[in-house]
Amino acid sequence: MKKVSFIAIMLLAVALVAGAGCTKKASENAAENILEESTGGDADVDIDDNTVRINVNGSSMEAGDNVSLPADFPSDIYVADGDLKSSSKTAENSFSVTIETTKSVSEMQTEYETELANDGWNVNTSLAFEGMVTLGGEKNDRMVTVSISVTEGKTWVIIATAQTE
Repeated sequence: MKKVSFIAIMLLAVALVAGAGCTKKASENAAENILEESTGGDADVDIDDNTVRINVNGSSMEAGDNVSLPADFPSDIYVADGDLKSSSKTAENSFSVTIETTKSVSEMQTEYETELANDGWNVNTSLAFEGMVTLGGEKNDRMVTVSISVTEGKTWVIIATAQTE
């Protein structure tokens, strides 16, 4: 299953259930049923401490206030200081994380250009447009994209990485 459809299905299931005003356990069960019908696989949904954790067919996603980095997130990709707001991993070992930080877009850009280069990444793309920066890099058979932007006065960093082959 493609990463985008996996995440979209999970978010839709949680949104539908959350909007229904169900109890925690009923919400988890309803979301699991929606995900299992949509994906044809086993789903596990846990809603706790303002955080949603979903696992489906070897793919996982967390979103909320108490999110953790996937245990096997690549160690050669810098993760900025800040509040981790979402993380996901597909069965194909693609990862995505979203961080809220107090640093500016330009501070984050400099930090990521430096840290990615220090970790052996060839940063070959740098696009800046209206307060948003996107960096792209390659290393061996992997790629990384770092998008940095400001929304409602908060700086957000989104890191996505995947195999290229």
